[in-house]
Amino acid sequence: GDGEVTHIDEVQARIDLANEAGADLLLSIHQNAYERADGGYAGDVGGTVVYYCADRPFAERSALLAGLVHAHILDAFDDLGHDVRDRGVWDDAVLQEPGEPGKHIVLLGPESERTARPSEMPGVLSETLFITHDLEAQLARDPVALDRFALAYADAIDAYWAATDLR
Repeated sequence: GDGEVTHIDEVQARIDLANEAGADLLLSIHQNAYERADGGYAGDVGGTVVYYCADRPFAERSALLAGLVHAHILDAFDDLGHDVRDRGVWDDAVLQEPGEPGKHIVLLGPESERTARPSEMPGVLSETLFITHDLEAQLARDPVALDRFALAYADAIDAYWAATDLR
């Protein structure tokens, strides 16, 4: 509503679509990157991490989903023969930066200066791998690896439904 279209507006549109569809959960899949101070990329910085928001009414279910997604992605890396750096499962509040509005990932957090209409369902944001990491970038282009990661996400969702009995 401020007359400017930014990435926040695009994320808000995704939230609105999920809410309008009556989605039962939200899984946002991303690939990470690491740029050095000199502008180059660090080919040795990699790993996988999953975020959820602890400040939501369904935080317990989001944390459960985050743990399941993370475990299944780690299994996928193991199956692919890659000893990935396990960056863990984190409450998105750890990403707060001084001087920035809000402290949550827009897609996951409660209503705030940046999130006009928050999601109405448990959700996580998964950073599968680093596209700037030498080996992980190769995995990001490998159809076999991509299929294995897709299966990991599907298995995590199935495990979530089995654990919550909410389906």
